[in-house]
Amino acid sequence: MSESKKQAGVDNADMNLETGAARVYRLEDQTGYLLGRASSVGYRNLSQRISDLGITPPQHSVIMKLYAEGEVSQNSLGRQVGMEPATIHGIVKRLSARGVLSIRPAEEDKRRMLATLTDQGRVLADELALRSEEGTAATIAPLTPEEVAELNSLLQKITAGACKDD
Repeated sequence: MSESKKQAGVDNADMNLETGAARVYRLEDQTGYLLGRASSVGYRNLSQRISDLGITPPQHSVIMKLYAEGEVSQNSLGRQVGMEPATIHGIVKRLSARGVLSIRPAEEDKRRMLATLTDQGRVLADELALRSEEGTAATIAPLTPEEVAELNSLLQKITAGACKDD
């Protein structure tokens, strides 16, 4: 048996059970693949417009969510932007060190950390919003306004369903 078959978990017995599914499978027709490709385009369009500010797209999400929500617990913030606790903790720590946001323990439970934008963070959020709109415009340029509305509606359905599973 070839090394690549061993790595893929395929043995000779499996090779005789080919169903033919791979012959009709087209990667370009797979929703997950297309979503991933579209996500890469959007990520790149945003990243190109904010990288000179020293902000990454995940940091952008945190800043913009805090701008919209005000003071939020770190765990809630992570859930709202779809990040794991360790990820949101690291982003909050780095943004806090840069003076973009501040964190403090909640009065009712000192273990619960609350995050809020500083004045510097609010100014940065304004600039990020403008640049994000430019990135979005580049991403959706091939679409009509009706297609954009439909796409956003469908993506909101998908992400709302994912949030219920979290």
